[in-house]
Amino acid sequence: MEGKVKALITGIDGFVGSHLTSLLLGEGTQVFGLVHDMGRVHRLQAVADRVDLVPGDVTRSEDLARVLDRVMPDEIYHLAGAAHVQGSWEMRRATYEVNFLAAVNLFEAMKAVRSRARVLVVGSSHEYGTAPSGLGEMPLSEDSPLRPLSPYAVSKVCQEMAAYQASHAEGLDIVMVRPFNHAGPGQDTSFVCADFAERVARIARGEAPPTIEVGDLAPQRDFTDVRDVVRAYRLLLARAPRGEVYNVCSGRPHSIGEVLNLLIGLAGRQIEVREARGRFRAVEIPILVGSPDKIRKAVGWTPAIPFEQTLQDIYDFHVNLHRAGV
Repeated sequence: MEGKVKALITGIDGFVGSHLTSLLLGEGTQVFGLVHDMGRVHRLQAVADRVDLVPGDVTRSEDLARVLDRVMPDEIYHLAGAAHVQGSWEMRRATYEVNFLAAVNLFEAMKAVRSRARVLVVGSSHEYGTAPSGLGEMPLSEDSPLRPLSPYAVSKVCQEMAAYQASHAEGLDIVMVRPFNHAGPGQDTSFVCADFAERVARIARGEAPPTIEVGDLAPQRDFTDVRDVVRAYRLLLARAPRGEVYNVCSGRPHSIGEVLNLLIGLAGRQIEVREARGRFRAVEIPILVGSPDKIRKAVGWTPAIPFEQTLQDIYDFHVNLHRAGV
């Protein structure tokens, strides 16, 4: 292993972490993963013999210092965190701890062991919130105002500010990203594309009546395939200047209704769509579309996988899960 780049991924067992792991292993990187629950690493089964998994809790600075001292990584992809916007309203304190305070813990641990690793800190498009002028302010650039509307969004703004301070005032080598919605095979069904795909696939197999209950289908989101997202993360950590923040997005909006219609089309079935008030969010952002200009100019990244292909792959994933008896 001597001479290989060593990468530590926090949250390696998550949706994005598993795809990033595959990308890095394909490049010959030696991958270490910080895992909170060693019993929940099913996404890594295919590469388990090629990854060094280390137990630890990102909310405990001593765990992070221990792992950093052991691994001494060249790169750190800080993916661990609470990812659910809606759930953050019920778990406000936990969301702040695992998003904001965990990042502070990481930076403190790096200073304690004198780590010189390059770090990618993952924020969110939800930091932007609702633009008062709506479409007139789209697409959102990195200079657009931050107007967080949920505890999740606040936690990500705080995380980013901590990263900015650690980079600009304390000399840590940090790059920050604000990814917009991403999707792909293996995503949890608590996210819209996977949720719709799983329900449509069940209807297509005759396991559920041909009716889908939905919330608001009007909001528009900027979707990027997760495999393009992790490629962006890799390029940014390899080439981007320290202390900068980048949108990771396509620049193209798709309504939630369009997502559902495309998936129904893949199933080839007549499906009735019904509104259900219980599926509406208390606070909804009508449109979130980002500008990818800065990342394109900095590292030459543009999305390569069409949105229709992403939805096809998600739908096929759920069809194949059924065939495998999972």
